[in-house]
Amino acid sequence: GSPIATVPDLVWLLGQRDGIEYFYVQRTGMNDLRTIAATLSQYPKSVVLTSRNYCVEALRIVLPQPCIALETITTLLDDGTIAIDHDAIAEHIKVAFPEWSTPPHEFRKRGQKWVVRFAGSDDVYLNNTDGPYYVAMLLANPGKSMHALDMHQIVSKRDPAKTPKELVVAMSDRQTLSDVEKQLRKLLEELDQARRDGDQIVEQETLDEIEKLKQYLAETKGLGGQSRNFSDAADSIVRTVRQLIKRTINEIDENLEDCAKHLRNSIKTHSVLYYDPETKIDWKL
Repeated sequence: GSPIATVPDLVWLLGQRDGIEYFYVQRTGMNDLRTIAATLSQYPKSVVLTSRNYCVEALRIVLPQPCIALETITTLLDDGTIAIDHDAIAEHIKVAFPEWSTPPHEFRKRGQKWVVRFAGSDDVYLNNTDGPYYVAMLLANPGKSMHALDMHQIVSKRDPAKTPKELVVAMSDRQTLSDVEKQLRKLLEELDQARRDGDQIVEQETLDEIEKLKQYLAETKGLGGQSRNFSDAADSIVRTVRQLIKRTINEIDENLEDCAKHLRNSIKTHSVLYYDPETKIDWKL
């Protein structure tokens, strides 16, 4: 370990594991306890190890952190080396600070990486790309349908340049075209009624309106009955979102097969996506 600069002969930093720092306290004389308490108050998420049980009792008077005697968590091996029982340490931490316990299922961003844990597995790290964001959004909303375009817009807010200009036009077109098509259907009903009534004047006026709307739709729409902008931009985005989700699951599959299998079975990737697990999982997100 490394001695703490302010108390080099008293407190040593042994290292860090799962976000928890481990310290070794060399002695616990009455004159040392105040210094130890002041030093370790700067490290609230830490565990303090010391040599004997009686030292533990003294440290617990001045420290809120878990204090553990080395003799309760170490074993002397035949070759003279000392093995540390990390499971025993974890149990001490779980009892003293249950909120520190590592959740069995985790999918969240830490710094510039995403950490994935499934059913108490070891941590697997993913690069900070759009794919994990999409998966996390679905896990956070089990049973809720989400459109790929809406997901793309939300994720893209952290980098506005990623939202194509065509998408904005496409969403506007989609609303406009929907209104026009409703109006066209209404006019066709009115045309049928005018013909049944034998009202040639209303019939001709309605035909003129229908022709204008058909011309507008023909100019606005591209192949397949979709607007050019919506077809080119939105369809591409939907495909990309689906591909990124599948790519993220494939990446997870390299180290966590059970997690990948669960995600494949539970995440449905169409233009509307949703996460629908057979068994509820409490993800740490």
